[in-house]
Amino acid sequence: LDLAFQYAGLEYESVEVNPLTKRELKYLPGVYRKVPIAKIDGVQVNGSDKIIDAVLNEPSVSKALKSRWTEDSTENPFVSLEEFCSSKSATFWKNYSSEELATLLYPNICRTLSDSYQAFGYVRNVETFSTFQKSTIRGIGSLAMYF
Repeated sequence: LDLAFQYAGLEYESVEVNPLTKRELKYLPGVYRKVPIAKIDGVQVNGSDKIIDAVLNEPSVSKALKSRWTEDSTENPFVSLEEFCSSKSATFWKNYSSEELATLLYPNICRTLSDSYQAFGYVRNVETFSTFQKSTIRGIGSLAMYF
C-alpha cells in the first residue's frame, strides 16, 4: 500500500501495529482486527484490495494518476484508469497477489526459526515500540511464526 500511495502522490499516516497485542486497533469500531486498515474520508476500509479500490475511486487520485499516466505514456497509448482497473491483467495481478503470492510468502519467511527471527527484525526501527516490546515481539513472534 505504501508504494501505491506514494505513486498516487497521496499524503498518509502509517501506524505500526504490535502484532502480538494489536493494541493500536482497539479504538476502532467493529470486530475487524487485521491489518491493513485505512480511514478514507472518515470511513474505515479493511484489507489491501478494498483500500486500493477505495483510493482509486477518489476523484483527486484519479485526476493525479491520469495526469501522471499522460506524462509517462510517451511510448504507450494512454489507458484510462477505468480501463486499467477493469483489465484482465490488473485483475489477474490483484488476485494473484492477494490469493496466491500471500500464501506462498508465509511459509518461506518462517522456514526456520532464524528466518522467522529475521522477519521480525523490522521492529528494531519502530520508534513507537519500547525496547521491551521490540524484544517481546521479535522473540515471541518468531516462535509463533515458526511453530
